[in-house]
Amino acid sequence: MPINPVDLKKVQGSNENVYEAINVMAKRARQINDEVRAELHDKLSLFSELVESDEEQEVNHEQARISIEYELKDKPTIQSVKEKGKSDMEYHYSE
Repeated sequence: MPINPVDLKKVQGSNENVYEAINVMAKRARQINDEVRAELHDKLSLFSELVESDEEQEVNHEQARISIEYELKDKPTIQSVKEKGKSDMEYHYSE
């Protein structure tokens, strides 16, 4: 996995400091991870209902295809950094 440098000034955007920008990106990465995990769980839950041994070979191939598809996607942290770099994320502090 190659290392890609990130321009901190570009990532910082309108945030007051770099640490705040990193915190915003970390929270967004958690949101993305939760969304992807729920989506993957929904897709794979269809296969848990099928238990017959004849269909098991077909199911395993389909499960493997879906799993590989999700493994090849960018990781949530990388997606978060790309989103932050393209546009300024909205965030609000809870009071």
